[in-house]
Amino acid sequence: MSGGPPAEDRTARFFRPAWRRAAVVLVCLIWSGVEWANGQAVWGILALAMAGWAVWTFFIAYKPGDDV
Repeated sequence: MSGGPPAEDRTARFFRPAWRRAAVVLVCLIWSGVEWANGQAVWGILALAMAGWAVWTFFIAYKPGDDV
């Protein structure tokens, strides 16, 4: 067992439309802003890290799968 979801999960058909990938990033950024506004820096950093990971996964390293 590798301990995580298969790499194919990030290239699933669900994430093919760019707006869905952008929505995931936007939700993480909004969540981070809400946490920072409420004085919860640790949760704000965590949500910001998730947004960074999503940008990397869904835009920089994204390669759509072969199935259509």
